[in-house]
Amino acid sequence: MGFNRLDKMKQLLGMQPKIHQTQREVKRDIYHQERKQHSGLNEVKNQFRGQADSADSVVEVEL
Repeated sequence: MGFNRLDKMKQLLGMQPKIHQTQREVKRDIYHQERKQHSGLNEVKNQFRGQADSADSVVEVEL
C-alpha cells in the first residue's frame, strides 16, 4: 500500500517508479527535482538583478 502512494508521487513528478525503492530515495529524488526548479528560478532572478544593477550604475553616471 505504501508503495502505491510513493509511485503516484513519482509519476506526478514525471519519473519512473522503481519497485525496490525506499522512502528515503523517493524523498531524495523529489528534493533534487525541486532543487533543479529553484536553481532555474534563481538564474532568472540573477538576470533581473544584473539588469537592475546596470541601470542603477547608468543613473549614477548621469548625475
